[in-house]
Amino acid sequence: MLPISYTFTKAERLCSPKLISYLFKKPNHSCFCSPIRAIWKLNPTEATTIPLQILISVPKKQYKKAVDRNYLKRCIREAFRLHKHIVYDTLITNNQSIILTCVVQKLVDKPPITYQSIETSMVDILTSIHKHYYISH
Repeated sequence: MLPISYTFTKAERLCSPKLISYLFKKPNHSCFCSPIRAIWKLNPTEATTIPLQILISVPKKQYKKAVDRNYLKRCIREAFRLHKHIVYDTLITNNQSIILTCVVQKLVDKPPITYQSIETSMVDILTSIHKHYYISH
């Protein structure tokens, strides 16, 4: 078990166009924990040392103001940074790497999205990833 590092480094950001297109071509696993839809897949590259890379997306069509989009992205990054340890140990022990995308869905007739709702949905997403890879491998 590695010591928990509460950082969000550049290497943990999913930036590669090849990996992004690979993720969206026939996605293996997805879950919807209101207000975030998550899609993840095993990383096909063998050379990565990062167990989990994340891509965060907030649609401009649903959130017109850049201030709102940036706020939601900051909240998701913060929730991921604080709770990524849920899945890290399992992935490191199994020598696996996952690519993950989180897309914010705007819900009709719902109150504005708060940090608490984002944090609980991020914990649910990471827990479901952990359960899936802990049980299946």
